[in-house]
Amino acid sequence: MFENAGEDDASKTDVKRRARDLVERLQGGAMGSIAYDTSWVARLKNRDGSPKFPTTIAWLRAHQHADGSFGARDETLHDRLISTLASVNALTTLHDETDSERISRALDYVARNGGRLRADDAETIGFELLFPSLLEEAKGYGYRLPFESFGWVEELGKRKLSAVPASWIYEAESPLIHSIEFLGKTAQIDRMAQLVSVNGSIGNSPSASAFVYGQTDDPRLEAYLRQIVETSEDGGVCNVQPFEIFETAWVYFNLQLAGITVEGMQKGLHEIELSFRPQGVGISRNGLMPDADDSALAVNVLARAGRRMSLQFLDFYQAERGFLCFPYERNPSISTNIHILDALRAYEPQEVAPHVDKILTFLREAQQENAYWKDKWHASPFYTTAHAILALRGLTESLIKTAVDYLIESQRPDGSWGIFRGTAEETAYCVQALTLALPYSADVDKRLARALSFLSSEGAKKPHSELWIGKGLYAPTYVIDATILSARALYQRWRYSHEKG
Repeated sequence: MFENAGEDDASKTDVKRRARDLVERLQGGAMGSIAYDTSWVARLKNRDGSPKFPTTIAWLRAHQHADGSFGARDETLHDRLISTLASVNALTTLHDETDSERISRALDYVARNGGRLRADDAETIGFELLFPSLLEEAKGYGYRLPFESFGWVEELGKRKLSAVPASWIYEAESPLIHSIEFLGKTAQIDRMAQLVSVNGSIGNSPSASAFVYGQTDDPRLEAYLRQIVETSEDGGVCNVQPFEIFETAWVYFNLQLAGITVEGMQKGLHEIELSFRPQGVGISRNGLMPDADDSALAVNVLARAGRRMSLQFLDFYQAERGFLCFPYERNPSISTNIHILDALRAYEPQEVAPHVDKILTFLREAQQENAYWKDKWHASPFYTTAHAILALRGLTESLIKTAVDYLIESQRPDGSWGIFRGTAEETAYCVQALTLALPYSADVDKRLARALSFLSSEGAKKPHSELWIGKGLYAPTYVIDATILSARALYQRWRYSHEKG
């Protein structure tokens, strides 16, 4: 069904067909390759010294930027520096003289740009643990880098480790094992086998799994990595796998936002519901502990489908200010609080009033320049701000107005939105927010029509820009596809409501 949809039957049929195709494709998660994880898998060798996964080496060599760096197409310093250093260390282990020039250019990038790191606010997952470990490895290879200028990162890592239980380092499903390669030579090999999930991974992370496989030769890890490489469209490796709960919940959220339901969604909803634990759900049924962000999204899509879950899971994430995404989190996630707030809309106001008030206070304090929000899980403020507008509807007009004004003023001349350049993903977020927050007006219609024209020309192009923040920047393909489809459908409905009225 396509509820209250507008325009003509052909448009409705096209949206429904695309939605059905999208839901049918959902499995373990579709995601483009990234340099960081690919570099760790590229290190692995057979007993005779030959590369175990040669396509990953070819991928790395083909994806160095003109400035010598590795990482996402659009530069953020945390992503580029960690991806570049990980790639340098991986290429070094190959002992191939043809890589010398690549390595030299990459090291030059790190040396030139390290001083800019403090000003970058797109910190990647586990950076404070992973980057110092990579620096130590590079020092062991004899590379000359301004190591002392990164001392502050190491201090952040020490503070992080002092704040979490020591048992977390070798505890299955803890957030730390997702980045366990930070241990380097200090890893206790005899404690690694207990960390392998039933899905064959270490914390659903290809890089962590590659690190542990390199120490243990565990066949479960080899099978996990081989499946990822052999199903890769370009020979590289993605940031996380599997992530079926994350992917399904996000796709359903975007479809539901536009009133789209299709056959097959009930199965996914049932799987999400079955995956719930007292602490909620994580990105996947297995491999990582639950988190508040995925839990909030899951509660939201289930409630929209008439399956209201208990909100007791929120007790695990209470903080002095708002809610944490994971226990012992160093920098709380703004979007996690936004997604919790959005999920609370499906519950009785008196039941959730304390939570709502707490999050509203948090968001007022976190808003930047009285206009927008930026978050730790996504590089674009348009993602966080658009989602804030969706969650704040009917709660606080003042916050919504300044956020809407920010979106309108930030639109590019070609109709797109984008923090680095116009992208279909960011444009879709803004279309979603504006169609749901604003009544029809000719001026807004002109703006949105330009945005839809941009989506028509750019939305189907692959791969999508990497804007989501993991250990490197990544792009969850089907989640972005669903966002773009949702935006198209919402605009159709928004215009149709005016024409009909």
